[in-house]
Amino acid sequence: MSTTAIEQLTITQIAGLRATQIGAISSTGIGLFSTSEIAAMTPTQLVGLVRVQLRALSTAQVAALTPTQIGAFTPEQIGNFTSTEINALTGTQFAAVTGPQIGALTYQQLNNFADTRIGALTPAQLTGLTTTQISGLSATAIAPITTSQIDALTPAQIAGFTTTQIAGMTQDQQDALVRAVS
Repeated sequence: MSTTAIEQLTITQIAGLRATQIGAISSTGIGLFSTSEIAAMTPTQLVGLVRVQLRALSTAQVAALTPTQIGAFTPEQIGNFTSTEINALTGTQFAAVTGPQIGALTYQQLNNFADTRIGALTPAQLTGLTTTQISGLSATAIAPITTSQIDALTPAQIAGFTTTQIAGMTQDQQDALVRAVS
């Protein structure tokens, strides 16, 4: 589909596109969609977005996504978001990210979370963290983790913390680790 054709699409026409048709649009073409057009896409359509398209979304386009749309992305799709795109999510949008979607993020993406993102992870979202992700967290990423969040981690997840990470934790965080594995 040409740039001109994409620019002339109406919201009604976009709503009629199948996921495969969405997936066939160039990343440049996806960048031409207005925030209203992005917000009007159905979760079924958004599943058609591929890596290059997801990485081409502007922060304004990401901010236009509804929590329902965010929750509908596959873990792989969320894992393809850039750190900038993830940090562009509002608190309401971020609350819609599922545990499996969190599990698809790299530890680099997690380390680039704003402090408020780490502190806002719910127990359900924390279940998605892998030991690889946990062992790769920086001291800055670990600092805002609350004792309630540590209490929600499984013993297997806690085993992912390195001795260096544990040494850099507050006494309250260390106490929570001990409680969680006891």
